[in-house]
Amino acid sequence: MIARAELGDHVAQETLGDMYMDGQVTPKDVQAAMTRRYDDLNRKYMDIAGTLQVTNDDQSTISRQLGVVGARIENLVIIGRGPRSVNVNRAAAIQFFRNSGLLKDFPVQEPELEPFHLSLLIESAMMEILIKHFFTRPLQCIFDGSEEFEAICGWMISRGSRASDRWRQELCILIAQDGEEMARRKEKEVSVAIMEFKNLISNVYSNVNKSMSNKIKELCDIAFDLSYAMFGMESKVYPVAIGLAAPFDGNYMTMAKRSDSNGSVSWV
Repeated sequence: MIARAELGDHVAQETLGDMYMDGQVTPKDVQAAMTRRYDDLNRKYMDIAGTLQVTNDDQSTISRQLGVVGARIENLVIIGRGPRSVNVNRAAAIQFFRNSGLLKDFPVQEPELEPFHLSLLIESAMMEILIKHFFTRPLQCIFDGSEEFEAICGWMISRGSRASDRWRQELCILIAQDGEEMARRKEKEVSVAIMEFKNLISNVYSNVNKSMSNKIKELCDIAFDLSYAMFGMESKVYPVAIGLAAPFDGNYMTMAKRSDSNGSVSWV
């Protein structure tokens, strides 16, 4: 009989089987070696899967970045309005907010609007631009809205909502790895948002300097990156432990080379 200490994890499964058939090891020895091997594989799998999940550090980073976006918007408004709000074009600003619908449910009547009210409205309008272009449609910030992509999404959803998250993230990771393509998409989305920002500030401020234009570009860049990070949070991979002899589920499994005739998970 071979000592158990000699049955290391390096021993091939086929070798264990041969040794068992030759009477060199006991069934208990084989079972113990297989258990160690599966424990090791499970640990390695969980380590890999864990790298794809959002951690508490990621959560706090995103929270900080949300604070950065808010601070950038506030800073833009302060710079734009100038000392004592002399740079705010009151009549044009009120007309712009009336047309955009922001004044519809605002609790202060137009004749009673003070400079700080206008500042709040400007901040709200800026945030609406960011939400419209980056946060309510994160997929479109990363992918072109092509028929092919819609077809892929439809196929994923048809596989079941739980499985679609897994497939969607893999697709995101695959495309995001293309640095040049990602940069082109970011430039496209950011450019559209910047144009809307410029339309806003040209309506509410009398003068717009180059420094403010640069800060708008920085804000949109941050918002795009944050949108991508937040989308990733919603599509993390959850490792699932499949029990032995569990029935086959096409949403989570593929047929293994050594499955039994019923497609169940088994010792191989």
